[in-house]
Amino acid sequence: MKNSLTYKGFTGSVQYDAVAAVFYGKIEEIDDLAAYEGDNIEELINAFHDAVDDYIYICADVDKPLIIPVQLVNVSTVDKH
Repeated sequence: MKNSLTYKGFTGSVQYDAVAAVFYGKIEEIDDLAAYEGDNIEELINAFHDAVDDYIYICADVDKPLIIPVQLVNVSTVDKH
């Protein structure tokens, strides 16, 4: 299982709490805390998308500059032709 999600340039963590039987995570590489959870993977992905959309909306609403984390690219895998 992949331990991260991506959406609109943001990355989110994926964790599982076996005691509570819930998936959870947070948006990575931002100065704020934006967490999400779901009872299954589909709910987790939807909650992550909602958290990113909410974060973007709130930043715009309070005039906070929106800085989308840089996604590093392995240049050795980029087709140069």
